[in-house]
Amino acid sequence: MKFIGDDETVGRALFEPDWDPSVKRLTPSAFTRNNTSVTRLLEGEPTLISHLKKDVENDKVKVKAVGLIKVSQIKKIGLENETKIFFEVNEAITDSNPHHAEIMPFESEAKNLLKKSVSRGVSKKIISALNLLIVDSNGSINERIESGT
Repeated sequence: MKFIGDDETVGRALFEPDWDPSVKRLTPSAFTRNNTSVTRLLEGEPTLISHLKKDVENDKVKVKAVGLIKVSQIKKIGLENETKIFFEVNEAITDSNPHHAEIMPFESEAKNLLKKSVSRGVSKKIISALNLLIVDSNGSINERIESGT
């Protein structure tokens, strides 16, 4: 595994039904999986959005927004939890996305055992820390919403 640095920013594609565009909010379970897919912000927002759209869009799924967060923020949220979660973001390059990565929650600092899932409470804290880019069907940014944390 190749973990990426704390100073990097990653983005998650947001789309219905997990994303409600009318209230610009994600469902609380958006970050509960033990390998949540994200894309690294290495070549600017337009490239990140393009990679995310290519990764997830099809006839039924359209990216409506992108949630951005620094790796250090994800880690901090995990360590502040009553039962600590030792998050890492692992480089997970795919054929279609050279900047693909996965958020991985570990049981211990040794990072030898993945948690089966992340609680909705921790997921909600990650969601609250996201900076949002509201995008149109072409991937152009229509609005920026800074996190409340």
